[in-house]
Amino acid sequence: MWSAYLAGMDNLLVNFLLEPEFTHKLMDKVLDVNIEIARNALRSGADIIVLGDDYASNNGPLFSPTVFKEFILPRLKKNGRCYS
Repeated sequence: MWSAYLAGMDNLLVNFLLEPEFTHKLMDKVLDVNIEIARNALRSGADIIVLGDDYASNNGPLFSPTVFKEFILPRLKKNGRCYS
């Protein structure tokens, strides 16, 4: 969600299609920062770290399965939050 906060949700959704290189860089940077925040929290004694993302609205997914597989899934795997 930090990528959406930084770029704006509408812009992020459009950039998945029109600016994929920029979007990959943005999402990689956000992931790197989140991982570092989690590491710092663990070093400080945190027992639990919760990060949330949103991939859908009440009406369905925010983007196609193809976009999910290209932009989201690799980062979930890198972050250890995907078990498939």
